Amino acid sequence: MPDAPKILYCHCAQARLLSDEGRRAVLDRLCASGVDFEAVPDLCALAMRRDVLLQKLARASGLIVIACHARAVRGLFAAAGAPLRQDGVQLLDLRARPAEEILAALPPAAGGTRDAAQLAAELDARADAKAAWFPVVDADRCTQCMQCRSFCLFGVYGKDAAGRLVVQHPENCKPDCPACARVCPELAIIFPRYKQEPINGGEVTAADAAREPVKVDVSALLGGDVYQALRSRGAGRAPRFAPDRDAAQAQAERQKCLEQLQRDLDIPPEVLHSLPRPGGVPGGEREKNS
Repeated sequence: MPDAPKILYCHCAQARLLSDEGRRAVLDRLCASGVDFEAVPDLCALAMRRDVLLQKLARASGLIVIACHARAVRGLFAAAGAPLRQDGVQLLDLRARPAEEILAALPPAAGGTRDAAQLAAELDARADAKAAWFPVVDADRCTQCMQCRSFCLFGVYGKDAAGRLVVQHPENCKPDCPACARVCPELAIIFPRYKQEPINGGEVTAADAAREPVKVDVSALLGGDVYQALRSRGAGRAPRFAPDRDAAQAQAERQKCLEQLQRDLDIPPEVLHSLPRPGGVPGGEREKNS
């Protein structure tokens, strides 16, 4: 006799990406079914701390995961060092599918006595205070071009012993910033909490794949090339403006670049303000101290 399916339910207690109606219906059914299931406040938080529960569940036969988009779920398990098998796993997308479709794939009510409302309250209470915002990599799409690693200014990405891309320091990622996903030419970077597909793990359409990735000169973010260009421009000839205006001109060009990046990459203003300016002082600090 095959093993009974193991069920993992993500309550999405931090981000609230899943509908309240859908979560209530699924929890009611799971509790009424009497089957054994794991309910967690937030799958992203478990993956970020590489919780051993995910490693245990990844080995279970007939696993059913009720969470968000399938690409995001697979990326989260892989980030936890517990990659899911390609077959024998059912991923039910409560973010994209109506609750009725999810319920049709679950065991029927069979006299279970677990209190769904109490369980939901417990899951909400156990949610981490700090949202787990970090990228995961779609291994099926990643070509190891390392553009995300070169672009990220916060040391989120690294390489493993085999030289392959890894999310090495997820805790360094800046909340609500999906910029590295927008510069990825293969749409391989997923932020499960992001609002738009396919960056949030939704299916990549032909139109998505055909889009031109955003190209960014990282040095322009930091202002280095702008300042050097201005210094070189006046070398060997009379300056077109007073030397003490170089910094102001460079800052104006840098600010224009940052505003364009904010529009193109959906970078939160507070992330841009945290970038260092020439001299190593973060933008927000210089403005505060000036």
